[in-house]
Amino acid sequence: QLARREVSELKRGDDAVRKRIMRLRERMTAAGYDRAVVADDVLVERMDAWLAKHVRGQRRQDAYDKVFQVAVRERWIGGAPRR
Repeated sequence: QLARREVSELKRGDDAVRKRIMRLRERMTAAGYDRAVVADDVLVERMDAWLAKHVRGQRRQDAYDKVFQVAVRERWIGGAPRR
């Protein structure tokens, strides 16, 4: 029974990560980033890791705006989104 509980916890964790990544991509699209940028798995995972390290609790728009700024400043992406 313990093994089933552990599997269930891992599955919930995987689901949470998948949903976080999906929401980040949605916010990037809404901000006007190009499809190729939004589809860049390495970039999105790096941004998600930054958010996990620097944002506690719910990720609100200001947190997404901040990670977009960091991504530009650190040259993870080329520049601000097109509007």
